[in-house]
Amino acid sequence: MSRWSRRVVAAALCLAPAVALGGCGGGADAPASASPAASAPDREPSAAAAPGGDRGGAAAGAITVSEAWIPDPAGAERFAVYLAAANAAAAEDALVGASSPSAEGFDLVLAEDPGGADMRPVDEIPVPPGGSTELRPDGFHLMAVGAAPIAEGDRVDVDLVFRSGTEMSVTAPVLPASAHPADQAPEDHGGHH
Repeated sequence: MSRWSRRVVAAALCLAPAVALGGCGGGADAPASASPAASAPDREPSAAAAPGGDRGGAAAGAITVSEAWIPDPAGAERFAVYLAAANAAAAEDALVGASSPSAEGFDLVLAEDPGGADMRPVDEIPVPPGGSTELRPDGFHLMAVGAAPIAEGDRVDVDLVFRSGTEMSVTAPVLPASAHPADQAPEDHGGHH
């Protein structure tokens, strides 16, 4: 059984008691789309997205993504996505694109200063062979544009595309902006989130 299959089986076994006791969401109370291009994310109780709570993760091919999360954007039409991408391959890979039902598109950006206020677009975010890259406020990260309204407690699906052709979907919880580790807290991120 592959590592991916074992993870799927383990996740299913962990979820089985919760489904038996409470069922699954997404019924008549599911949110309607905000627009054809960007739909509202899944709503979860805020306790599920508390600081230090579960952050999103996924694996495909040689790439493993972990610690995916979104700081509460306070009603902006843009939001940032932070995560860690590890590359088990012997060759460099790179994150080259992202999409989400909750946004019209994403910019790949690099913060030019420690506070994260000055950003420039980049074509790709490198992930070194046998190493990892952390997307954070004062470095590389994703910026959603044309975003549907999101708030703390939401969970947003983000599809990632890598140069190698690896694709995966990760669900990132929206956490309070204060959930940044102390060494990553931006002084001013130019109102982008």
